[in-house]
Amino acid sequence: MITLFGDTIQESIDTIKKYSTQACELNPRGYNVAFSGGKDSIALLHLVKQAGVPYFATYNVTGNDPPELVRFIRREYPEVKFIHPPKKFWQLVEEKGFFPMRNKRYCCEILKELPIGEPCVTLVGVRSQESKKRAKQSFMWDAKKRITIGCMQGHDNVTLRPIMHLLDVDIWSIISENNLPYPTDIYARQKRIGCVFCPFSSSEEKAFYLIKYPQYAVKINRLVKRLRDGGGGYRRYDKNYYIQTMEKIKL
Repeated sequence: MITLFGDTIQESIDTIKKYSTQACELNPRGYNVAFSGGKDSIALLHLVKQAGVPYFATYNVTGNDPPELVRFIRREYPEVKFIHPPKKFWQLVEEKGFFPMRNKRYCCEILKELPIGEPCVTLVGVRSQESKKRAKQSFMWDAKKRITIGCMQGHDNVTLRPIMHLLDVDIWSIISENNLPYPTDIYARQKRIGCVFCPFSSSEEKAFYLIKYPQYAVKINRLVKRLRDGGGGYRRYDKNYYIQTMEKIKL
């Protein structure tokens, strides 16, 4: 599996093999492959299968993902187990008193990054090319203590990023060369997969969401009004794009 940029894909497979023994020591089922339905997690799951190591795959249900993405995962990747966090996105907003923003994005940490409830080594499809922030992230870390670690001893929830060095061309070559199913309808309109009305979505994506998912727009608009009427500190976040966007909706 050599690419134009060297034997980078094989490096990922070798890395997955390298830590498999430690993963099985933490959990006899092997690695937990964090699956989102996006291109990176699809490629990662394939590499884990290529490595021939024990694993299981999980998808954290945020309650705010595109419905067609959820259907895609159930249809094409039935082996993936759906994990339901203690609280859904809408409950978090009510509790926090404001919608997530770029610099206050509490939703991912609570809905997508929490441990699954049992000791394990989790593989995630984070890559350096995605952003400057992700390029600075460590290859291995302790999800509980939020510290970088050099070994797994004494830690019960460890995260590994075995495809950190892969580029977009590598990911798409894995998918195309192995005829892996991916959500073509979503990637036909946007470069990334995320929650509906994610703060990191582009202006074009937000405009599309208003048309594609009117039920989400209505729900957000009603919640915005309820939070603003409730007073408290919510008015400090009036520059929040949720408010700027949703106040244009006439119900």
